Amino acid sequence: MQPILGPGDYFGHKRRSYEIPGARFTEMAYSPSFNIPRHAHECAFFGLVLEGAYTETYERRTRECGPSTLLFHPEAEAHSEVHQDVVVRIFSVEPAVHWFEQARDRTSRLNQPFASQGGPLVQIANRLYREFRQPDPLTPIALEGLLLELLATAGRLPANENAPRWLQQVRDILHDRFDELLSLQEISQLAGVHPAHLARSFRLHYHCTVGDYLRALRLDRACHDLVESDTPPGEIAVRIGYSDQSHFATAFKRRTGMTPGQYRKLFRNR
Repeated sequence: MQPILGPGDYFGHKRRSYEIPGARFTEMAYSPSFNIPRHAHECAFFGLVLEGAYTETYERRTRECGPSTLLFHPEAEAHSEVHQDVVVRIFSVEPAVHWFEQARDRTSRLNQPFASQGGPLVQIANRLYREFRQPDPLTPIALEGLLLELLATAGRLPANENAPRWLQQVRDILHDRFDELLSLQEISQLAGVHPAHLARSFRLHYHCTVGDYLRALRLDRACHDLVESDTPPGEIAVRIGYSDQSHFATAFKRRTGMTPGQYRKLFRNR
């Protein structure tokens, strides 16, 4: 029988935690190649990957989780994890049941697991983590406000729709070749569909344009390199296709809410 973990319980090593009335925040660390057996949680929670990468299996599906991935696990959802040969750190946000009850009176979206890479949800999660790591007398109020914003934004996500196989292939191409100068025409030829049909279908299923998705992947790579290496931000910018460091810094701050230097300082393993 699979274990069911209670409130605030996670596999791995607890680095730090913080509680406010109605919510619990925890940073967990996992040694390289750590495997988490199939299990469930008594309480629903969000998990922001701060460092490292792993493969998660849930509902007979798998997904790759790396830095700046925000995952939502409903209560009693069974899942397991296989970590790569790197240290993994995850920031967990566990609202009390009454927060979910209020949200679920208005939306069914929080009954389903999902993952978000970048975008508004990750921006809010980053702000939560910053408050968590740098608390002051107003932190409880700030955390409560951000938590409500996180729930409202997550609840407004469109319901999951199964993407056609060719569109999943497009997504794989983008992940494999995000650092190349790919045109919509070239991608549509690889997928065997018309560019206009590709553009419409991609927006329908992934809720952004192909160009926005590519930019997000490049900035996610920048997040990874800032945490995992000592490479100067200017070199990282060039590596992911930004010839202008100022443009890179603006795009990075728009996505994460922080400058590259602030992000590296906050998310570096300490």
